Amino acid sequence: LQLNPVSIYTKFWTVSIIPGKIMHLCALYFLSDKLRMKAQDMYIHLNGLKLYAYHGVLPQENRIGAEYTLNLRLKTDFSHAAENDCLEGTVNYAEVFKAVKEEMNIPSLLLEHVIRRIASRLLNDFPAVNEVRITLDKQNPPMGADCKEVGVEATFCR
Repeated sequence: LQLNPVSIYTKFWTVSIIPGKIMHLCALYFLSDKLRMKAQDMYIHLNGLKLYAYHGVLPQENRIGAEYTLNLRLKTDFSHAAENDCLEGTVNYAEVFKAVKEEMNIPSLLLEHVIRRIASRLLNDFPAVNEVRITLDKQNPPMGADCKEVGVEATFCR
């Protein structure tokens, strides 16, 4: 690969590249990319969580239980973790799952109440989370109809 002397201009730097000095070009590319790139929104997803719980207004739902599918989208800023590849700069989704599972183990009459309780717990336990979008679906609900699932969805913010 033969390079001719070239000047590269960025918003912050001017560097002369001389043939055989490819390392300078790479360093400049990464440095200038880091300076100008900024994420607009960052989300952590936990999708398709399968949980068994005892929610519902009918007595059989509280005795027999049902399978639920839960999806979460957590808005947070994980730019530090993205730059440094360290867990300290993000939200640990294993800990999020643990909190969700604990909340799902508390019986409730309404799914609306369950998702509000989960969102409240996540916003309380994880200060880096600014918004929680949650869907909760009950599989094969006992409602006298052939229905795969029923569910609720909401977005909760600080």
